[in-house]
Amino acid sequence: MSGHKNGSAKSKHPAPTPGEALAEALRVRGMSASELARRCGRSPKLMVEILAGRAPVEPETAIQLSRVLGTDAGFWIRLEANYRLRLAEANERSNVGSALEWACRFPLKELYSRKLMPRVRTHAEAVPYLLQLFGAGTIAACEERFDELASVSYRHSPRGPSLCGSGSGSGERKRRRLRISTGGCSWRRSRRRGR
Repeated sequence: MSGHKNGSAKSKHPAPTPGEALAEALRVRGMSASELARRCGRSPKLMVEILAGRAPVEPETAIQLSRVLGTDAGFWIRLEANYRLRLAEANERSNVGSALEWACRFPLKELYSRKLMPRVRTHAEAVPYLLQLFGAGTIAACEERFDELASVSYRHSPRGPSLCGSGSGSGERKRRRLRISTGGCSWRRSRRRGR
């Protein structure tokens, strides 16, 4: 016997389910699922679903389990959260095809040399680091942000950048007020002194 629970045929999930831990707790106590449901004030169907890993352990259920089994409610919540996280990670890894194509667009060697991300063996392994680098949770959100940045337009003037428009009228007066002379005082201040 190997002793590894995840390697058994019984567990099809990437992490132990709260149901597997609950089944072990019931086995040790010699209690049935229907007896546990009755003591918790929950439906037997819910307990069977939790044991099968098809229903999550909600906070209320965790409190009831802790009272009946003499365990910590936080234990059940942490077990559920870890299990759901592992399921989400496994789901993300299964979408490698599109992620691989996306990651191939980036100069990974340059990113490594600038210490912007750790070295990885494959482009697929780089995806989470690239998303973190760009502050995005998904590839779609990252692409949306790239499109947003690419659509920024700038106003150009034939004479170069200008703050106030063309050379006459109120725009010229505003420009003179903004201009700073090399002597440290603005045109506006020097003109007042000349009066």
